[in-house]
Amino acid sequence: MNIYTTPSLAQKLSANEKAIYIGLSVFVAGELTNFYHHVELATLRPAGSTSYVIPRGGLVNYVVCPHYFG
Repeated sequence: MNIYTTPSLAQKLSANEKAIYIGLSVFVAGELTNFYHHVELATLRPAGSTSYVIPRGGLVNYVVCPHYFG
């Protein structure tokens, strides 16, 4: 039993290889975006520094929290 969709739609989607590959591609792209921006945010300041640094580049130019966007 699937609580997120009807059984007939779940059966159609699970049998559709194209939908599975598209879904996996979107998931992997989102995870890579998330990982990239987490690394960028983690390495903004040099070790021992307490100054505030404004992130630049990546999706930061377009959205406030790109690591959540991915």
